[in-house]
Amino acid sequence: MTDSAANFVLTVNGQVFGGWKEIELTRSLDVMAPAFEITCTDRWPGQPQQWPLQTGQAVKITESGELLVTGWIDEIEPRVQAEDHTVKVRGRGRTCDLVDCSAMNKPGTWKGLTGDQIIAAICKPFGIGVTCTAPIGAAFPSFALQQGEACKDAIDRICQQRCWLPIETPTGDLLLAAPSANTAAGQLMLGGPTGNIEIGEAKQSALERFSVYVVKGNRKGSNHDSGAVVSAVTAQATDAAVTRYRPLMILSEDQATTGSAKTRAQFAATVRAGRGQTGKLTVSGARDAAGKLWAPNYLIPVAAGDLGLISNLLINETKTKVSDAGTQTEIHVVRPEAYSLGEIKGASLSRLDNRAAGRGRKGKSGRKGKGPGLSALADLQAGQGSEGEGQ
Repeated sequence: MTDSAANFVLTVNGQVFGGWKEIELTRSLDVMAPAFEITCTDRWPGQPQQWPLQTGQAVKITESGELLVTGWIDEIEPRVQAEDHTVKVRGRGRTCDLVDCSAMNKPGTWKGLTGDQIIAAICKPFGIGVTCTAPIGAAFPSFALQQGEACKDAIDRICQQRCWLPIETPTGDLLLAAPSANTAAGQLMLGGPTGNIEIGEAKQSALERFSVYVVKGNRKGSNHDSGAVVSAVTAQATDAAVTRYRPLMILSEDQATTGSAKTRAQFAATVRAGRGQTGKLTVSGARDAAGKLWAPNYLIPVAAGDLGLISNLLINETKTKVSDAGTQTEIHVVRPEAYSLGEIKGASLSRLDNRAAGRGRKGKSGRKGKGPGLSALADLQAGQGSEGEGQ
């Protein structure tokens, strides 16, 4: 199938708009809402009047008839020159409202509900449905919104405790998924007669790895549960690859038990180790070897020894750019444990060479600074205080 801007169709209130010059679509595991930017002419065949698009309008984007995004127009920027009138249209998927808006549920506390039930309640006022394909896990004894907390931040607090990835579906609803074990078709190879990586970048970092992670917290007591066991909950996990003394204390975000604190500490250690190395690989086209659009949460075999990326890695972000010059997809990869509670397998802190496998990356925060990534996946920054990690 030929990739071109003509294959991308933007539908606004049932009306189809064309005349595209450039399309850019970004989907990421760390930013809930997919983002799009379209550069187009202000008039096109069949639409002689000047563009009638407005911010806030509902949109759908399809590629060769396949639904990609259901969302809203955030920004419109017209640009006029002597013989060139263009318009940039930027927007995001429907879950952008969860990223931007405060959770206003009343009374804002839930007892004895599972995580997906609580998330469904948070999403309900926005008309966003919730489906969970990952193991549900135990019900939360208690969960409460924090004053002024964004909906996504509350959702992240639940997801990081259950190792869920909140992913927007093409219809604009929310899917709570586990890190995928499904593999994209083909492979990403650097060099050689079958190499398909046009541009390859990698980065190894030890900035956010620590030797020991100590989680402290407390929970509400009762007649049968009191004293130090509820007022001084603590647990820890270690990263053996960090050989010098580098401790990090994390304050538990919710009602803590010894088990949940241990999980939180192990999660921090695993995620940070998995994200210790970035892989960004650019290939031609928008689809994998089976003709499926490149998308996050798929494993992909990578053979890029010069970058230290030699393993089955997890795609955590894709950015597809289509213009008259052709189509390219920028694929970001991490190690699978960067989104799991599994064993720490991230790169050691030695030099990067051809024998080192690709070891993950540190995720980015939300679009233009809005909407941080998963609190335990992308925002485990030292010194966050009330945001989760202590001094």
